[in-house]
Amino acid sequence: MSTNQPVQGAATPDARQLRTILISVSISLMAVVASVSGLNVAQTHMAVEFGASLGTVLWIILWQGMVNDDWHMFVQNQLPGRPALDGPMLKATLHLVELQADAGIAAGDRDFTGYVSNVLFNDWDKVWGDAAQACAMAGELCARLRRWLQPLWGLRLPPVDYAHNDLNLSNILTDGRGITGVVDWDEFGLGSRALDFVVLAVDAERLGNHRAADHLLARAARIAGDDGLRCLVSYRAIAGLAHLTQERQAYGGSLADAVCVAISAILDRLQTTSSG
Repeated sequence: MSTNQPVQGAATPDARQLRTILISVSISLMAVVASVSGLNVAQTHMAVEFGASLGTVLWIILWQGMVNDDWHMFVQNQLPGRPALDGPMLKATLHLVELQADAGIAAGDRDFTGYVSNVLFNDWDKVWGDAAQACAMAGELCARLRRWLQPLWGLRLPPVDYAHNDLNLSNILTDGRGITGVVDWDEFGLGSRALDFVVLAVDAERLGNHRAADHLLARAARIAGDDGLRCLVSYRAIAGLAHLTQERQAYGGSLADAVCVAISAILDRLQTTSSG
């Protein structure tokens, strides 16, 4: 990554500083590549005001600047707290995702639902193989997902919405009052906004918020249909597990175990509902 271009009005980090920044981001921070409302990120006085008691995630900017001609980076520290998906915050999240509906443009090479279909049914990027190696439970979970997908094998959802496609809770910023930014848009494309609801549902389930998870899954089903929901839950499961396999040194095995437990619980409820 080139750092030769000067930055107007800000000091450019040298190669060693930049390497340190990037390593820190990969372990515990994040690179912000887009925002919703000017990225009004929480500062220290807000941390004192809100603390961790409200169940929010607060962020403090540590450094920002250009890293090359195309990328502007924020490095932020996460203060104690846990993501909230109840009450006003859940409503705000639902509203945010619904803003992505009905893009009205051709997907072209940003057809993410096409990619989802190819990953699930044509073994693109060897995601199934990587997912099965995430932890001891992952292999059986992947086999269960394949069986669950059999009746609709080859389904491809239409790419009609803008979609973040990795809208997990760590990518939603809040100052304790509302959502102030959304980060990590690497997988942005035209697809189904239902996938964003599914990603959030898996996080909610993993954190023990079953009510929010069911609400998000129901919202996704209304958009994509029951068969579409199967595809999106399966994709999120194997994509998340494959990522954890690739980043095992950073995450260890406990997070993969937790993801498997969450996905299994979601499947139990969805299969019970469909059979009833």
